[in-house]
Amino acid sequence: MINQCSKKSFFSCFQMKWQPLTLRSFEIQEVFQIITNLKGKCQKAHLKLYKQFLCINDKEQLDVSNYQISKVENKILGQGIRLQSIEFSLEFYGSIDKWFEYLKLYCIQTNFTQKYQVQKLVGAGTYGKVYRVKNKIDYNIYAVKTFEKQLINSLDDQEGLVKEIGLLRSLDHRGIIKLHEVYESEQFVFLVFEFLQNKNLNDTLEKGVSLGESQAYNIIKDLLETVLYIHEQGILHRDLKPDNILQRNETQKYVIIDFGLADNYREDGQYLFKKCGTPGYCAPEILWNQIYDQKVDIYSLGVILYEMLTGQNPFYSKNYDERIMLNKESKFDYSKVKVSYNALDLLQGMLHKNPQKRFSAKEALNHRYFQQQKQHHHVQSLSQLSDTLMNTGNQISSPRQEAYTNFFEIGQSSNRQTRHLYSPKLSQRFDELDKEILHHHNVYSCHISNLKCVAQNINHDQILQKLIKKYQKV
Repeated sequence: MINQCSKKSFFSCFQMKWQPLTLRSFEIQEVFQIITNLKGKCQKAHLKLYKQFLCINDKEQLDVSNYQISKVENKILGQGIRLQSIEFSLEFYGSIDKWFEYLKLYCIQTNFTQKYQVQKLVGAGTYGKVYRVKNKIDYNIYAVKTFEKQLINSLDDQEGLVKEIGLLRSLDHRGIIKLHEVYESEQFVFLVFEFLQNKNLNDTLEKGVSLGESQAYNIIKDLLETVLYIHEQGILHRDLKPDNILQRNETQKYVIIDFGLADNYREDGQYLFKKCGTPGYCAPEILWNQIYDQKVDIYSLGVILYEMLTGQNPFYSKNYDERIMLNKESKFDYSKVKVSYNALDLLQGMLHKNPQKRFSAKEALNHRYFQQQKQHHHVQSLSQLSDTLMNTGNQISSPRQEAYTNFFEIGQSSNRQTRHLYSPKLSQRFDELDKEILHHHNVYSCHISNLKCVAQNINHDQILQKLIKKYQKV
């Protein structure tokens, strides 16, 4: 006997079968009373579970992704879990609460209306709508993204939704929207997400107001860290734009949403959807139908950064075809970008038309702009200052950056600029260090993050070591 809902399941074509055992470690394991194929006889079995992989008696493993899951009751065996596909069913009875919490992340539930109360419509898309809902059990608020099954006609669109769900299940990062559960009814598929009620980035940018350098680059650094994680999982997002970036309430960090066009990286470029994204934010290699990799996401972040700094999209046009052509040509007016030299260099590296020369997420995060900011904010104690001085010693005779590069020097105004960075008990000792360095002002003109030398033929290391030793001990 096979459950009728399983026959109609949207996920029937994407349910896996038993495979030879390859796993060697598991997250949980326990002995249960099991029944297979509903009317089979009851027997004891040792079940092991690692993510979505279920193993019975160390013989075979089953990927239970997109199997229907439900809690069942047996008069003799008590409470249990039923896993069901169109061809196979398994029931196991015992202490099942922890197992259900694990398995529901990868399986499909069918009792959405029993568990959630719809409160408000908050958005709409091509295949369905987004609602704010309340969990009837724990009273927490969530967002549910609905898909009307009859509107998803093509096999590619069906595969795209299943892929989106699978990718979201595999990702776990503070900068990515969290998928909690998936449900299915005869008419809809429901994706239950954490609820983020704050504004998306577009709410700020569409006003045409530019952000300051510090704020814009803090946001892009946060997004680059998330995108680096996504890329390390072998995934491309392919639709990064302000609409798909939400601000998390409690941390004010930014969260990437909508993985509907995301895919696993393929060296041959044969993605489920190859030419996709939003004109105005696409990397040009996508629009030119060239083979591409994860760097398409860095280009999109570069466009977002440009937009934050200038208040306008570089490819804006009311005409759709013209917007695509501007995007394909990938020309930028950098005269509108009023930032420091290093900040501009980072932006240009993210927006390079040639993906071979474009920064990766890791290269962007390691850019000297972010390293400089890290050094500026890292000085908290005299011992840390000593480390900074030692680590930058080999740069001591490097040329000074352009005048508008962000830095501050220890000079006559140093007390005003630096005193607030240190605790009161250290301020006196830093004043003494300032004076000692100023005594050698003919030798050094330096700032905390990167010492600069304006003289030659001097044993810099020897003088520096004397200063450090003198003030290193507490």
